[in-house]
Amino acid sequence: MPGTNHSSAPSFKSTPLGVRRYFEELEDLFEYASVAEDDQKIKYARRYVGAEEVEAWTVVDVGTPASYQTFVENVKKLYPGAEGESRYSIRDLESAATESKAAGTKTRGEEAEFYRRFLPMAMFLQKAQKASKHQVCEQYLAGFPDSIADRIRQRAEIQNPTLDPADGFDLEKLHNAAKTCLDAQTQTATAPPPPMRSGGYAAPPPPAPTYGAYQGAYQRAPYGGQQSGGYGYYQNGNCNFCDAPGHMVRACPEVAKYLSLGRISMTPDNRVAMPDGRYIPRSLPGRCMKDRVDYWH
Repeated sequence: MPGTNHSSAPSFKSTPLGVRRYFEELEDLFEYASVAEDDQKIKYARRYVGAEEVEAWTVVDVGTPASYQTFVENVKKLYPGAEGESRYSIRDLESAATESKAAGTKTRGEEAEFYRRFLPMAMFLQKAQKASKHQVCEQYLAGFPDSIADRIRQRAEIQNPTLDPADGFDLEKLHNAAKTCLDAQTQTATAPPPPMRSGGYAAPPPPAPTYGAYQGAYQRAPYGGQQSGGYGYYQNGNCNFCDAPGHMVRACPEVAKYLSLGRISMTPDNRVAMPDGRYIPRSLPGRCMKDRVDYWH
């Protein structure tokens, strides 16, 4: 077995996760060093921890005769949460979500850090039937500012139209929805600064086209335009965006919805475009613009 200062010596942290990992590392070392006797395992387990731990670990019950398994079980009882069945509770999810929201989680990197912490707790609680999919879903969304949580929920509903939101989503599906939403937000946040006027101050940006202006552009435009992002109806009389009958693009509820979610944008001439301003490529598969946008995302 390695010395206490050797690079291969197991490291101990007095957290539930740290305790579990410490004993996992010991098992690997015991196998490598062919340590089989229980009293020897107990001796080495005490070797690599601090003075305070040694004092407590020396008096824990090891059974008669000494049993390493009994020793490990009683040591874990000294660290709430280190035991298998009581490892996590729903309060751990709530705590992680509260801390994430308080930190203002709003970037891909911040979400990834939150997800790495949240995932093992959620999977453990669901497997132990101590938390439902709906509870896990709600606690994950609670880790974001309300406006971002709403966008993630809407995005997940769009990506998974056959699922009932009331039942909750798989955590991975919410994670994927969050990545898309936060990617779009990052692209917006890193947009180039406005041009400078003579005199050293920034020229005000042109006003963003509103949905009302968008509708007006459609009213002024000729029908039948077939460029991707164009106006009016397809030749079959259906909406140019969603291919549904009974309305034009200017009255399409899907256009309004996709604009609010950041899935599409409008060009300066008020045409439907990709979030980065490019026209929707006709090379993408799909029977209408909406299908091609969904495929791109």
